[in-house]
Amino acid sequence: DLKPDNFVLVAETQENDRSSRKSTSYGLTLVDFGRALDLTALSNQSSGKDIISFTGKPTNPEMECVSMRIARPWDYDADYFGILASVHVLLYGTHLEIQQTQNGCWRAKTKLKRYWRHDLWNNVFTVLLNSPTGYYHKPDIHNLQKEVDAFLGGEEKSVCELLDRQTSLLPNCRDKISPLG
Repeated sequence: DLKPDNFVLVAETQENDRSSRKSTSYGLTLVDFGRALDLTALSNQSSGKDIISFTGKPTNPEMECVSMRIARPWDYDADYFGILASVHVLLYGTHLEIQQTQNGCWRAKTKLKRYWRHDLWNNVFTVLLNSPTGYYHKPDIHNLQKEVDAFLGGEEKSVCELLDRQTSLLPNCRDKISPLG
């Protein structure tokens, strides 16, 4: 059930014993498994091949992957779309809307900002939106992850500074949150 609404940004502060400096690490935590399916339980264990695909659509039309939109059976397509929808919210602050181009490829309706790494983000969106369904046609998400990790590694300091600023605006613990009413 991968989608932007099911992730929470978490911050963990650690104190360095030697320098008494604090460092904060950030991560995303998946918090809702209400509509999750364990596809490994539905695969052929001896061959490792998926033996099942699904039809149907989610209750939220914004989360329909390409296969759902064109009434094609799907398996991991919904997860790839959920990952991409989450990336889109992080980049743009809005939900992902997609459209089919004249050549049959799918793309996001929003345009990349001119100062963004077009090669990286175009590749991420193209691969995750246009991957064929089925065991033999899975996109190489490990290479995509490596590309994104390499990019974020170079931007890590500025991302962490922005997250530190955001975190400093939030209360440190629940008892400091004033009750409604």
